[in-house]
Amino acid sequence: MAILLAAITLAVRLISPHTLFAPLVGLPVVQGLTGLTGLTTVIGAIRRRVSMRPPLYLVLQWVMLAWCVVTLVMNSVPPKRILGIKFINDMLFVTLVALVVDRLVRYKVLLAGYFFSLAFIAFFGVPQVWSPRLCGEIMGEAFDDVLWDTRPCQSDRMCEEKPPPRPGAPPERHFRCERRGPFDISSLLGRMRWVSVFTDPNSLASMCTTMGPLLLGWAWTVRRRRLIKIGLIAGTFGLLGAIIVATGSRGSTLGLLIGCAFTLWRFLGKKLIVIGAVLGIALGLQMTLSDKSLVQRGDENDLTGMQSSNKYRTAAMDVGMRLWGQYPIFGIGHNEIMKYHVLEAHNGYVSAASEVGSPGLFLFVFILWMNFRLAIAAYRRAAERGLEELRRWSLGVLGGLIGGTFSFTVFLTNYAT
Repeated sequence: MAILLAAITLAVRLISPHTLFAPLVGLPVVQGLTGLTGLTTVIGAIRRRVSMRPPLYLVLQWVMLAWCVVTLVMNSVPPKRILGIKFINDMLFVTLVALVVDRLVRYKVLLAGYFFSLAFIAFFGVPQVWSPRLCGEIMGEAFDDVLWDTRPCQSDRMCEEKPPPRPGAPPERHFRCERRGPFDISSLLGRMRWVSVFTDPNSLASMCTTMGPLLLGWAWTVRRRRLIKIGLIAGTFGLLGAIIVATGSRGSTLGLLIGCAFTLWRFLGKKLIVIGAVLGIALGLQMTLSDKSLVQRGDENDLTGMQSSNKYRTAAMDVGMRLWGQYPIFGIGHNEIMKYHVLEAHNGYVSAASEVGSPGLFLFVFILWMNFRLAIAAYRRAAERGLEELRRWSLGVLGGLIGGTFSFTVFLTNYAT
């Protein structure tokens, strides 16, 4: 029951129906489901079906969260801002999942909820990038509340020039020229986005990146009804790839390619190295020499678009490094870097160093190292016991997953999530 509730909670928190439908807005849907999962976990522990002893890597993540709070306190951030850290509830949910997922069947149930959620988002969200641009009045923060009108547009300035009258409108009104998606979701600079935990296109794309090696590994292990299962896997892979392309996230694209290449190399052998090297060099030359990404984005509609993006990223990372030098112990506090630059550092390691200081950077890197140790330990145990399938999964799938994650943390600020 606990793992079933966990899968339902996962699907609800990713799809976020409680933020899409007006009657559900404001209801603590996710918190209620998380509470039920916690209750059933405690009951399972009393009946000795669940161990309440958390693994070491999970303890380290809680220590990381505690250090984030300490840095905010030391930087005199208001208590309301500290209590509003969004991933505290996420950490509680992850803890519950880690306690109950100790069997392969439970793991499959959880992944089924994960795959269903991302497939749902892809099916409804990807057509957003094909829709025409319309004017929308920004009614809330972070494009989450947009009042659309019927004016087609090519730029924000066109929407600001002759705004339609609206009873009770404030003197200053703000409009954006964006694409209208399902449930009135607004794009971000023409890039696909979702709601709740996926309001940022990079967050949505990076979550899809982590599924690539898992899907490839599953394709190698299916036996019964092979064609049906491989068809479902290929279809899901296509939907996830469509999300990454629609979000225009270059870091996630690189992470997906590296993660899947590592997995295929472990499954197919050394002959894949030559093919991967040629494709990687060709992709790198194309992006470097032409100044245009294979993933075209709404904020890169001319030859200088990618040059401008790279310049902003370089400046943001430079600001992050300087802040680390000025505040080496406590940093400036989680998510406080926007006070110093218009962009995040777009590098998980620079962001961790500048926002939560050297101790936070050490925790971040050590948690990643624990993941590498987990993959190596599983590989050695499987080799000792002659478990060939687990041995391939350990280094192939887990290695690809970790390698892809490592790749996009170099280009995206995803250390918190």
